[in-house]
Amino acid sequence: MRCQTKIESESFANFATFGIPANPKDISSMIFQITGETPREFYHLTWFSNFLAASFESFDHCLLWVEDWEPKNLHLFYRLRQTYLENRTLMEAPGHIFLDYEKADLASFILIGIVCGWSFRLHPAPCFVRASITDGMFIFETDEELNLDEIKKTLGDAKITFKISSHKM
Repeated sequence: MRCQTKIESESFANFATFGIPANPKDISSMIFQITGETPREFYHLTWFSNFLAASFESFDHCLLWVEDWEPKNLHLFYRLRQTYLENRTLMEAPGHIFLDYEKADLASFILIGIVCGWSFRLHPAPCFVRASITDGMFIFETDEELNLDEIKKTLGDAKITFKISSHKM
């Protein structure tokens, strides 16, 4: 894991995005979403954090970009970042790039972010599905509905309530 500034995170997020079709009437110009409440019980949160980290079929890199945070429990987050020799504040470096073999570390950072009530986005590259957590809600989104099938199945099996929607890009 390595941390990135806001400018570096913006650059990565713009790189790890869905393609915009040439023809706006094309069905691929739709964004498909799954939304729901993040689990509240800690044992469900642990499962959910691991699921979220593993829900991107495959990625070379994944950006966890903390966008809004409360000062509570910052010491836990900073201690975790220090294990990577990162001493900058969250304000200085809100982005966290994880490599494909660091999914367990990504899950740990996701868990702390959820427990602390922070808002963050996950941008994998290559990007087939991206996710965000904000105000106790999760959002998975993609430009191809088929990319959400496995996520829908896993959430359903775990009895986590969710909604499916779509809108134009």
